[in-house]
Amino acid sequence: MVKILKIELKGTKYIVTTEDGEYKFTEDVIIKYIISKNKQYSKEQFAEIVSFSNESMFYNKALKFLSYKDRSTHEVREYLISKGCIDTKPILNKLKDNKLLDDSRYALNMLESVIYNKKGPIYLKQQLILKKISEELTNEMIEKYSYKQRMDNLNLLIDKELGKRYVSSFKKYLNQLRSRLSRSGFKLNEINDVLSDRIDEIKDNIDEDISLLKEYQKLESKDLPKHKLIAKLCGKGFDYQNVKNIVNK
Repeated sequence: MVKILKIELKGTKYIVTTEDGEYKFTEDVIIKYIISKNKQYSKEQFAEIVSFSNESMFYNKALKFLSYKDRSTHEVREYLISKGCIDTKPILNKLKDNKLLDDSRYALNMLESVIYNKKGPIYLKQQLILKKISEELTNEMIEKYSYKQRMDNLNLLIDKELGKRYVSSFKKYLNQLRSRLSRSGFKLNEINDVLSDRIDEIKDNIDEDISLLKEYQKLESKDLPKHKLIAKLCGKGFDYQNVKNIVNK
């Protein structure tokens, strides 16, 4: 038998002293098992109390972890394991039963956040995979990210770029813009479609003549042969005919 020798409240926990040692229990454990001084339990009963107490403790830790922001099941499981929880299943199930943990809701929130922050479907997929969301649910979210939403976001990102002028070769700027949009998680074929539709706007936003003149002046001082000078300028993305015109002036 296990006899309760003393119960003392310290902070939010109760220190329960038995002949075998001390245990920290929360109030819900004390109430559930009506723990009081001099009460006795069989070893099996007390083992059940300790098990419930541990589960309650880890459940409360999970609640606090979830209070900061929504989490995936994988994140909560890894957090509980890091805190020393051996059997996470009952805690995860309880959280799900209480509607506090839901990968479908998490994935949908992630989709909404990705669309709001103007990221692409590739970025969405990467984030969902990182959080160990199921393949089926991940694919479902990708499908929910409509073609119109993707095109709208690409155009908004390009609008932001076109809000300032660039001194650059057109080809160089176009490649940089393509890379930036790609890093935001959009598909290359969709990027190219949007860029193709807005190619005239993009050209108007580039001061290529000024850029060509600056690059030419840098190289001119190196006294290069004309053919090498032309090759270097063309390599920087400038139009061949424009390069020839400035070199042959």
